[in-house]
Amino acid sequence: MANWVYTSLVNSIGSLRDAGEDTLAADILRLVKSGQLETIRVFRHEAAERLSEQIAGVRDTAGLLQVLHGIAARFDASHATIHVVTDTPSMLIDPRVVTTYPDAWIARYVERGYSSIDPVIARARNTDAGFFWDSLDRSLPRVAGFFASAAELGVGAAGYTLPMRIWKDLRVALTLSSERPDAEFRAALAPQLSDLDFLADQLLHIFAEVASEEIRSDRRPPLELLRLLRALFQGSTMAEACARYGTVPAEEAESRICAYYGTRTLMQAAMVAMRLRHLDALPYERSDIAGETPAPPD
Repeated sequence: MANWVYTSLVNSIGSLRDAGEDTLAADILRLVKSGQLETIRVFRHEAAERLSEQIAGVRDTAGLLQVLHGIAARFDASHATIHVVTDTPSMLIDPRVVTTYPDAWIARYVERGYSSIDPVIARARNTDAGFFWDSLDRSLPRVAGFFASAAELGVGAAGYTLPMRIWKDLRVALTLSSERPDAEFRAALAPQLSDLDFLADQLLHIFAEVASEEIRSDRRPPLELLRLLRALFQGSTMAEACARYGTVPAEEAESRICAYYGTRTLMQAAMVAMRLRHLDALPYERSDIAGETPAPPD
């Protein structure tokens, strides 16, 4: 990442010497040679600093969305998005995406399964460096169609994505998209990348605090609830599972399972249990074992 402080100081040395300020120029040169300037986190623009102050106060998804609108406006982008790129089995993340994208694009993205071909996500999974979308391979017809669809619905085919590893395998990215031509978007954003990097680092860590929760793998729900979850994976309804094991009513069982895993839906809870391998430790039941059928007594 280019540090604008470093660049500005280097450019000022010659001007100071021309003005006869040799001592001050020497002082600045010594600072430049210290090797410490790359660690200085100073916003180049006051508007970015105000956004940083706003991010510090975010406590929920609504606050994240408000900040994203501010970031899109600050960097003259059409939209801004936070999205999970990879996660870890012990993390429950809800929501996985916070975006200013229009509903029409969100609906099409989901309906057409674009996440499986999205080249932005594919690149973000394998790098910690930010990248402009004009560096992506768009030669495949389905990828070209993806970007054409984005442009059609107001998302824009130009963009910049900055992925960051937050914790263990949790990788989250901040994306800006634009309806401007690629070259024009790149030229406008490139000088501001230092501010965007600082804001992204702060915002993505706040997102992780707001939207994710670690589920300890050594903490398992009661056996009766695990049996119900296994019955669900085997195709039973919650009512059928509760009747089979003679436990609490289905509505109460669903509420208890969701409360244990901290999820909104039973499906989310079931997926977390599977990822944490909670069902692997269940003891065998008679129905799990096939054996010789005993001969009837004489």
